[in-house]
Amino acid sequence: MAVMLETDLPHVLREMIYVCRLAGPLPVPGVYDGLIDNIPFGAAMNKGLAWRMSQTHVNRWTDDLLRRIQEGQIDSSFVITHRVSLADGPDMYKTFRDKEDGCIRGRAQAMKRRRRAARALRKARMPSRKATSMPHVDEPLLVVSPHLDDAVFGCGVAVAAAPDSIVCTVFAGVPDDALITGWDAQCGFTNAHQAMRARRAKDAAALDMLGARAIHLGFLDSQYAGDSPATPDEIATALLDVIRATACRALVAPLGLFHSDHDLVHRACRKAWLADPTLACIAYEDALYRRMDGLVQTRLAALCACGIIATPPSERIDAALLARHHEAKQRAVSRYVSQLKAFGPNGYDDVFAPERFWTLQPAHHER
Repeated sequence: MAVMLETDLPHVLREMIYVCRLAGPLPVPGVYDGLIDNIPFGAAMNKGLAWRMSQTHVNRWTDDLLRRIQEGQIDSSFVITHRVSLADGPDMYKTFRDKEDGCIRGRAQAMKRRRRAARALRKARMPSRKATSMPHVDEPLLVVSPHLDDAVFGCGVAVAAAPDSIVCTVFAGVPDDALITGWDAQCGFTNAHQAMRARRAKDAAALDMLGARAIHLGFLDSQYAGDSPATPDEIATALLDVIRATACRALVAPLGLFHSDHDLVHRACRKAWLADPTLACIAYEDALYRRMDGLVQTRLAALCACGIIATPPSERIDAALLARHHEAKQRAVSRYVSQLKAFGPNGYDDVFAPERFWTLQPAHHER
């Protein structure tokens, strides 16, 4: 929040711009008299900030106000209750916030009603949703993740945009034996037990940053399962139990690219989706693997061959919200310390590229 009290203090607003987060709001409240010069619009535009002016310039009314105060028509002791210097502004804000020293907080209800009306108008103008639309951001999603990072890497922005979503990781089981695998060693672990305990904790912390919660299934991933991998039917049965327990109506599944575990989870998700006629299904492109030549195209062709149409979603994009959700994803990704260590400094760039989705629908719209 920036408060401009004098025209020779443009640095106050400039400092507020510099400390404001990307795509964040920059409120400039208060009535002022005179002109604010040298506003650093360039810095604000570079950060995509939203300006919020809660009051207005009063220069054109100053002479009339002073005359009325001098003539006793306006009681300035009531209108102006507190006078503070700029340096004392933070303390005064606390006084106002806590309703101390006779301060009373109020809300501009007219503006609130105006915002509601604007939202209603935008909603009325939007086209009706079709099968190709992503679920509305207010609807919680059930996101299926093969491993303890894939959902955040592949669709973390979408998870952040849908409050109270659930991320169900299939291969989150801990093997009976304290195995030592090459991947776990690369990640800095001494055995599988240590690795899975750490990954589960980091996954829960990452999802908390996105406003989502974790469900960890007990299936073993391929590096631990050996010759006894789970089957698509077993995983689909477990997913249907989660779907019934959470009452989520939108299933977000991986396209299942390259990795055998990803392919297995993709096929299980399709089985669970087709078993529930009321369930919507959206596939996200598996981060890292999607950039390999021809993999996405091959999967889409395979879906078409088995009677499933894949269509890009048709949702409008709010650039400011997208930036905020992308920041949340960056913070969440940073929690997977061991995986990032194994990938190396440039090995996970694709994680931060734009996320891509495909709405799945049976060719004849029948289940």
